[in-house]
Amino acid sequence: MPITINGSGTVSGITGGLTSAAMPSGSALQTVSDVLDTAYNQTTSGGNAYQVTGLQAAITLNDASNKVLVQVSLKTAYSGAYNSLGWWINRVTSGSDNALARGAADGNRTRVTGSTGYYTDSEKHVGDENMVFLDTPGSVGAHTYQIHFKDFSTNGGEFYVNRPRGDSNADNYVRAISSITLTEIKA
Repeated sequence: MPITINGSGTVSGITGGLTSAAMPSGSALQTVSDVLDTAYNQTTSGGNAYQVTGLQAAITLNDASNKVLVQVSLKTAYSGAYNSLGWWINRVTSGSDNALARGAADGNRTRVTGSTGYYTDSEKHVGDENMVFLDTPGSVGAHTYQIHFKDFSTNGGEFYVNRPRGDSNADNYVRAISSITLTEIKA
């Protein structure tokens, strides 16, 4: 009998089939990803939180005890000489936002996954922000992972993804690519 994969998580042609439940702990069961290869920018104001549109991925787990390996690669820049911007991984489960992969609480300091600031060396600079995080959503429903950001100084500025602060149409100005990848890991 030939071995086939039917698209629903079962390999047939093996006596008894090979289901995701039969896989050993630590196995990768499924992977989904999203890529943003175009330039994105957002004017920030008043300490409001925003979402990077065009960059999110959703995954539905096979078992509530399974985990999600979240891998983010974000290329960023930010305008405003005295401003800094913090970003974080956000998971939406059953309509509720959950900020993930943030630093520990410490006084009045802001908890984020990463941050970007004004690069005084060049308006052509794009920062490289990366994060790998193992999340435990705790349910089998759909889980959508996004990137949220905020100017915590509340001075306002312009946040850029996949492009530098400067944007002249010349070969010494760049365009980059950002991605988010989710992998279901068997508990």
